[in-house]
Amino acid sequence: MLVNAATGNLLLLQKQDEFLVGLGPDAGIARLGRPKIRPALVAEIERLASSTNLSVRQIHQNLSAQASRGFIGEITKRARAAEGFSLASQAV
Repeated sequence: MLVNAATGNLLLLQKQDEFLVGLGPDAGIARLGRPKIRPALVAEIERLASSTNLSVRQIHQNLSAQASRGFIGEITKRARAAEGFSLASQAV
């Protein structure tokens, strides 16, 4: 802030430093939602869910934890509902 000596007016000077706009090194860290699951993995979960009586935990272990148990549970529920699945029909 400066004062003009002749008039007594205040002069407001604003300066802005230069800056770069772009993605920083941590730009990929902030993710929203779930990561994408490969369609082949979804198909494998659906196959196991509709053709076996494995629990969600067993399917999760069988797939070496490639997807969360919650995600596997959602797919299993959907696949078994579509197939009219019942544990009694799958008993050996």
